[in-house]
Amino acid sequence: MGAYCTGFLILLFTLISFTEPSLIPEEGYTVETVFYGNKMDVYPHSILPFNGDILLLDSVNSTILKIGLPLSKDSTVKVFAGSQNTVPGFGDGGFVNAQFNHPKGFTMDSKGNIYVAERANHAIRKISKSGVSTIAGGTAGKTGHADGPSQEALFSNDYDLTFIPDICALLVSDRGNRMIRQIKLPPSDCVQHSESGTHWITPVITSLTSFLLGILVTVILQPYIAAHTGGLWSSRSNAGMETFPNNHGETSGDELLGHAKRNC
Repeated sequence: MGAYCTGFLILLFTLISFTEPSLIPEEGYTVETVFYGNKMDVYPHSILPFNGDILLLDSVNSTILKIGLPLSKDSTVKVFAGSQNTVPGFGDGGFVNAQFNHPKGFTMDSKGNIYVAERANHAIRKISKSGVSTIAGGTAGKTGHADGPSQEALFSNDYDLTFIPDICALLVSDRGNRMIRQIKLPPSDCVQHSESGTHWITPVITSLTSFLLGILVTVILQPYIAAHTGGLWSSRSNAGMETFPNNHGETSGDELLGHAKRNC
């Protein structure tokens, strides 16, 4: 019997081991084409949400485009950063005067700054309200691996980057060097600021809530605290004592105190 069970288990294990994984289709999803870049000479490489619109990284044309939502064949497409004539290069400055060289990836911090991984220029670029700048690499004009001050850093020819708000930093997946690199950002770039003029609401609500909670706790706990400290309830207790005469027929708290003195 034991041998039979062992053989059965071996057969079952063998069948499970050689069973090929199968697809598990999940219903309820639909695929729809909402933007036809092939009709506009646009090559979508990567996408980011941006202030109710999207930013589209066109690596082939070395340009970052801004497209309004919802996407359709009539969507408005504007150049957000990069040369309007789609000529690759390396140059900082104004949004449409700056040049990129076939960038491959980008990310955005909490403040809305965009960081671009530019492998061809061996650099990491930043797009802020003031324009385009270079925050790491780019000066040596070559690949490699070197940490240190941003302008002295070297990257491989295959890397991408992601903003991690919990540590206020960019993490660079340097695939060519098989490493993860970190670039710390200024704290101000990791705090989301409201531009609607209502950024004061949250702290006010927090303070008001704390104040009301303090009052509620005081009202609930005060009777119990006073009962043990003779505070709130002391006068009411004395008033109650005056209605109950003692063994000597005295009803006043003062008379009781005087009687205690006489006994002494």
